[in-house]
Amino acid sequence: MDFYDASVAPGWFDYVGLGVSLIGFGVAIRQIYKTRGASEAATKALLSAQKSLISNTLLSVVTQFQLVVADLDQAMSSNHGDMAHRALVRYGHLARETRSLLDEKSREYDDLKTRLWDSSEVALDVKEKIVQAKSPDIGRLAKQISREINTVSLEMTEVVANLRHQVGGSEHV
Repeated sequence: MDFYDASVAPGWFDYVGLGVSLIGFGVAIRQIYKTRGASEAATKALLSAQKSLISNTLLSVVTQFQLVVADLDQAMSSNHGDMAHRALVRYGHLARETRSLLDEKSREYDDLKTRLWDSSEVALDVKEKIVQAKSPDIGRLAKQISREINTVSLEMTEVVANLRHQVGGSEHV
């Protein structure tokens, strides 16, 4: 039993089948190209959403820096060790989180990232000194790091102003 007979001439049904096959093949190739384009568009949208989320998170960080500055100033003026301890720990975590968010941004923030890292280390060292001392002089121990935290807070305010300008235009600055 032969499945293929070369002596028989193709009929109109064979030509219709060939045409349908070619059209189906063309549609399949077109869909593959569309899928690739959609995949690239989805990747682009995902990256844009990620940048927007990072920017929005950074926009909310400035208030936290300002609260740390206010709490540390209050702790220094009242010589309140527990309040200083909490403010310094909060700053250490906040600085490192902010640094990691800035890692996703351009290299223009490298100096600020270094300052955030270094100041978080110093803040945690000062916190240790406060914890270890029997009756610490908070004003003396935290004076230098308080200045540094205030400076970093002001720099973050500038970064956020720039981000607002980039994200929403100059009317949001």
